[in-house]
Amino acid sequence: MSKEGHRELFEKFCRTKYFDHTTTSKTVSEEKAKKIIDVLNGIERSDVSNSFKFWVIKTKKFALLNYPELKLENVLCLPAKQRNDNDKTVFGHHRIVATAEKFYDILERVHSTKNGHVGYKKTLAEVQRMYEGLPREAAQYFCSTCHICQLKQQQNCTAPLKPIISSGFLTRQIDLIDMRHMPDDSYCYIAHYMDHWSKFHVLWPLINKSAIEVASGLVHKVFPYFGLPKILQSDNGREFVNEVIREILKSWPGEVTNNQW
Repeated sequence: MSKEGHRELFEKFCRTKYFDHTTTSKTVSEEKAKKIIDVLNGIERSDVSNSFKFWVIKTKKFALLNYPELKLENVLCLPAKQRNDNDKTVFGHHRIVATAEKFYDILERVHSTKNGHVGYKKTLAEVQRMYEGLPREAAQYFCSTCHICQLKQQQNCTAPLKPIISSGFLTRQIDLIDMRHMPDDSYCYIAHYMDHWSKFHVLWPLINKSAIEVASGLVHKVFPYFGLPKILQSDNGREFVNEVIREILKSWPGEVTNNQW
């Protein structure tokens, strides 16, 4: 998955949960943040009630602060929850309000750039040193859908097939290499065909890992040059091999006299 695809997936998730402009919402959207800033600046708005002003000033205690050393001016902040006077955040006793529209940029900067794809708990802890209002669920979803993190996870692999002791040139193996983490345009897989006896390899790109596409590659790229195998093995399982063979039989140009495989 590309970075743009990950952003689109994450923002779709956020739109259904966090893009809420009501006072009761636990997150702050850009539109809601603008209303809060107008209240703090004393700007009268027809869509702002007295209860909303009370919520901004007295309940939540929003503030506009400047951080000259960081070249930040009029930043919307909230008081940080502290256990003692020494429990400070990056911005002292306040945190910058994270608006829902900026969740992805914040998490991407902390998780992917600064911390090197650590787990969501460490990512969230680092975010909370600087920002207020980014939900745990958003950080967890971001990390769980990060394609780099998915590649680092231990894969559940089936037990390897019993090895075949080759006794001739007609024992072949077909396997698929998953390249979705590094696609070449629309090609996301590599078909790997190997002869057990000579160790000769044939590789070709695949758009998907369907039996139809694999069978087409075998019929056009392998069999015309190396002939039919006596044994065809695959780590993808017996059913995959059977499906490939069925597709080969469908597209075979000559007469099939024996289909007992």
